[in-house]
Amino acid sequence: MSDWLPDDGLVEKARMMGQPIISMSNADRTWVVVSLSALGWTAQDIADRLSCSLRLIRNIKAEPAAQLAAYALGLRSQIIAIAGTCRLEVSGLRYVLDAQTVQLENLQRQRADLIRQLQLERNTLPTPRRNTA
Repeated sequence: MSDWLPDDGLVEKARMMGQPIISMSNADRTWVVVSLSALGWTAQDIADRLSCSLRLIRNIKAEPAAQLAAYALGLRSQIIAIAGTCRLEVSGLRYVLDAQTVQLENLQRQRADLIRQLQLERNTLPTPRRNTA
């Protein structure tokens, strides 16, 4: 098993400035071609940017590794979308928690005020006298 990892920096470099395909490993070639295709680039645009033939781009896109790379890109997009949804949900839950915390603090203050008020009323009431008849 190799230590290769997708290099989005290489994709960005190819997208922005161009990158000769001859300088890339086979795995990097596949990743760049599939990534640019996923961004909507045509095979001809990719070939022009990577300084290679249209036939080479088509061959790369037809390889099983390209199908795997496309699947990985799709999964990554789904994970990013799910993570975004989770962040929104967590943010909403934090808002609810903060509101409930404020409400709890208000209720605790009201309770403390009522207890103090009861204690004051008990202290100001006359003490009942016992009948000793």
